Amino acid sequence: MRKIATFGASGCLPGSTEYINAQELGKQLANAGFDVASGGYSGTMEAVSKGALEVGNVKVEGIIVPKLFPNRPPRGNEYLNVVTESETLMDRLTKLMDSSNVCSRIFFSYM
Repeated sequence: MRKIATFGASGCLPGSTEYINAQELGKQLANAGFDVASGGYSGTMEAVSKGALEVGNVKVEGIIVPKLFPNRPPRGNEYLNVVTESETLMDRLTKLMDSSNVCSRIFFSYM
């Protein structure tokens, strides 16, 4: 299966327009036959993961950095079915890009 890496902020909250849009993107990607990968934590990363997992039959990978984010969930958000740990932010970005066929930046205004 093809995989798309999504890059997005952790700041949007469930129920917000940004979260809902990112969740819909995850659904559309999964329905189009893509696995998805993200940084694996909250906000848009969680929303894309949730949307893709709701479709089912896809890999939803989170590439997390536990040493850098010790106050975040140790296995990422609850909608991941694959968790990959990385040592640094650069390693995380490299893994996201190298493991994917396509990279997509999710940008929503917080204004």
